[in-house]
Amino acid sequence: MVHENQQHGDTTTRRCFQRNGIVVMALIALTTLAVLLGALAGKPQPAAAAPSTDATACATVTAIPVAECNALVELHQNTGGAAWVNRTGWLDFGAPTAPCTWFGVVCSGGRVTELVLPGNHLSGTLPVSLGAFTALTRLRLENNALTGRIPGALCALTSALVEVDFAYNALFARTRSAAQCADALDPDWRATQTTKVTDLHPVEFYTNALRIAWTPISYTADGGYYEILGALDVSGPYSVVAQTADKTTASYLFTGLAPGKSYFFAVRTVTPPHGDQPNTLISDPALTVGATLAVAGARVLVAAYFPADNDLAPEIPYVVERFRRGTQFNHNVQVVL
Repeated sequence: MVHENQQHGDTTTRRCFQRNGIVVMALIALTTLAVLLGALAGKPQPAAAAPSTDATACATVTAIPVAECNALVELHQNTGGAAWVNRTGWLDFGAPTAPCTWFGVVCSGGRVTELVLPGNHLSGTLPVSLGAFTALTRLRLENNALTGRIPGALCALTSALVEVDFAYNALFARTRSAAQCADALDPDWRATQTTKVTDLHPVEFYTNALRIAWTPISYTADGGYYEILGALDVSGPYSVVAQTADKTTASYLFTGLAPGKSYFFAVRTVTPPHGDQPNTLISDPALTVGATLAVAGARVLVAAYFPADNDLAPEIPYVVERFRRGTQFNHNVQVVL
């Protein structure tokens, strides 16, 4: 792909196309019809490694339940504990009251009642084991670099918690139940999350250009922009092509493309450090694909026949929908069903 230095109204294209392979983790989300666009199946993410908690050390803990001790160790592992700003005491089991002596951990009555780690450079994902803290009354995790989904296990904490702050991270809720629990715990948490854009798709098709559009995120304050990436193959490598002026921009025009070719695009949200937030936050990428218009006479007709009297009959609506969606990304193809 060639991208010239030119202004396109809503954003600026610049020649950089740096090598960058960091969007591969999100390829599983890209599910456009393969028969219309070539091999477009996302690669599955590797299974998450089991947490390497110090089971022996936690087994000797008497200050709190073993499950809560394991959850603290897993939180430290999942969120880059070695790089925390303050990790005083963490993973030190020498004191008879450990882990209640660890920075940010408060215990009462033999239970963890407070976990207070704001602005402490926690990065990564929250472990499901947070649900073990059923006596927790305060959970302060704002102004970190936490990413990924809010665990649904936090629903178990709603009765005891009186103070929760997830603000200024890159968290999202994957399920409705998790979203409802997070809303109950911290009603305005969504307003300050650096999340990926939604509804990313191509909207304009030319022989040498494609415009992609998306719905901007609701958190547009505190600066930031969308990082635009492109690739010639679904598996990458993806290269940074440009960045938008701010987080209100809703489309981008790729130019200098070849006719009748498929191109793969990613958009990530970036929020710079600000106020009490010392971290640069980068969302997971949103992914899409598009095909430039072919030269005259190069259109493709796809005819599909589905006999309704066999075991495949229940799959017909699914296949039809895949065909329909595929033609939205490749206007060179006409499907007859």
